[in-house]
Amino acid sequence: MVYGLLRRMESHGFVSSKWSVEGSGPARRIYRITEEGLDYLEDYLRRLRRVKSLIERLISEG
Repeated sequence: MVYGLLRRMESHGFVSSKWSVEGSGPARRIYRITEEGLDYLEDYLRRLRRVKSLIERLISEG
Protein backbone atom coordinates (compact mmCIF):
# COMPACT_ATOMS: atom_id res chain seq x y z
CA MET A 1 0.00 0.00 0.00
CA VAL A 2 2.76 2.47 0.95
CA TYR A 3 4.78 1.78 -2.19
CA GLY A 4 1.70 2.21 -4.38
CA LEU A 5 1.11 5.60 -2.76
CA LEU A 6 4.76 6.59 -3.26
CA ARG A 7 4.55 5.64 -6.94
CA ARG A 8 1.42 7.77 -7.39
CA MET A 9 3.11 10.67 -5.61
CA GLU A 10 6.08 10.25 -7.94
CA SER A 11 3.83 10.27 -11.00
CA HIS A 12 2.43 13.63 -9.79
CA GLY A 13 5.93 15.02 -9.23
CA PHE A 14 5.68 15.21 -5.43
CA VAL A 15 8.56 12.79 -4.80
CA SER A 16 11.47 11.46 -6.82
CA SER A 17 13.20 8.12 -6.42
CA LYS A 18 16.38 6.33 -7.33
CA TRP A 19 17.84 2.90 -6.78
CA SER A 20 20.61 2.55 -4.21
CA VAL A 21 22.98 -0.40 -4.48
CA GLU A 22 25.29 0.70 -1.69
CA GLY A 23 26.17 -1.74 1.05
CA SER A 24 25.31 -5.40 1.19
CA GLY A 25 21.96 -6.87 0.38
CA PRO A 26 19.47 -6.11 -2.37
CA ALA A 27 19.11 -2.73 -4.05
CA ARG A 28 16.80 -0.29 -2.29
CA ARG A 29 14.64 2.43 -3.75
CA ILE A 30 15.25 5.80 -2.06
CA TYR A 31 12.49 8.45 -2.15
CA ARG A 32 12.92 12.21 -1.70
CA ILE A 33 10.31 14.93 -1.59
CA THR A 34 10.54 17.45 -4.46
CA GLU A 35 10.06 21.23 -4.35
CA GLU A 36 6.61 20.69 -5.87
CA GLY A 37 5.90 18.16 -3.12
CA LEU A 38 6.97 20.62 -0.43
CA ASP A 39 4.76 23.33 -1.93
CA TYR A 40 1.80 20.95 -2.02
CA LEU A 41 2.46 19.86 1.57
CA GLU A 42 2.61 23.46 2.81
CA ASP A 43 -0.64 24.32 1.01
CA TYR A 44 -2.37 21.20 2.35
CA LEU A 45 -1.23 21.97 5.91
CA ARG A 46 -2.58 25.53 5.59
CA ARG A 47 -5.96 24.14 4.55
CA LEU A 48 -5.94 21.61 7.41
CA ARG A 49 -5.22 24.38 9.91
CA ARG A 50 -8.23 26.33 8.62
CA VAL A 51 -10.45 23.27 8.97
CA LYS A 52 -9.05 22.61 12.45
CA SER A 53 -9.86 26.18 13.45
CA LEU A 54 -13.44 25.82 12.19
CA ILE A 55 -13.90 22.52 14.01
CA GLU A 56 -12.53 23.98 17.26
CA ARG A 57 -14.89 26.94 16.93
CA LEU A 58 -17.87 24.61 16.38
CA ILE A 59 -16.92 22.51 19.40
CA SER A 60 -16.46 25.51 21.69
CA GLU A 61 -19.77 27.05 20.62
CA GLY A 62 -21.64 23.75 20.83
